[in-house]
Amino acid sequence: MNITKLTTITVALSAAMLLDTSRGMAQDATPAPATPAPTASAAPSASPGGDARREEFRARMNVFIKTALKSTDDEWAVIQPLLEKVQNLERESLVGRFGGMGGFGGFRRNRDGGDQASPGASPAASPAAGNNRPSGSPESQALKAALDSDATSTEDIKAKLQALRDARKKNAADLEQARQDLEKVLTLRQEATLVNMGILE
Repeated sequence: MNITKLTTITVALSAAMLLDTSRGMAQDATPAPATPAPTASAAPSASPGGDARREEFRARMNVFIKTALKSTDDEWAVIQPLLEKVQNLERESLVGRFGGMGGFGGFRRNRDGGDQASPGASPAASPAAGNNRPSGSPESQALKAALDSDATSTEDIKAKLQALRDARKKNAADLEQARQDLEKVLTLRQEATLVNMGILE
């Protein structure tokens, strides 16, 4: 398999993971149809929802990356936790930046000039959604709450804005350190493969 085809497959799998995550969030945001109240003896049903699908995609991606790196089981035992740390920090960075506007959806302008929720918007972007799923980092949520109120002071907005910027800088520094730690256990060919995949810079 040549490197161009390898990169194309990686991008496709990554896009599928992000799309599945957005779909899972949208499904969680959809109000459930009215059902009779459960009796005292009825136990709540458990549903894996989008979490199980995301874990399945993550497992498939790990198998794919291990194959692409041509790593042995012993090598992968060292690489995998460092790789997953990078992936988790990258995910947190995306959520921290885009979650405050409702994930990758948020609001868009309609033809009449008003605001309406995009189909992929997080429930946090719509007050009527009635869903408790957090959207964005705590710092992003705190700033959004401050901006939602016209009574918020300039000093309060400034403080929450600085807190968000500090949190993003820390995440960026943690991500850079995680990437460096991962690079230390890779061969040059493995490092080049992950750079071509977009996992390393």
